[in-house]
Amino acid sequence: EKIQQGKPLCILHENFYPLKNTKFVSQKTSVPYVVVPVSVGGEKSVNDYISLIDTIINRICSVAQQ
Repeated sequence: EKIQQGKPLCILHENFYPLKNTKFVSQKTSVPYVVVPVSVGGEKSVNDYISLIDTIINRICSVAQQ
């Protein structure tokens, strides 16, 4: 109920945790989830702090454009 009142854009999911709980919450609330790295080196393309922040922002923006 609170999620529907606040109308969040997305659920951020840290890429080193299992997706099970995030998928469950996403399905129950109809709020999409975005998998993001949480540190430099967390994904192959994330090799410095700037690319980490760019990756996170780009993934959030891709959901916002849907």
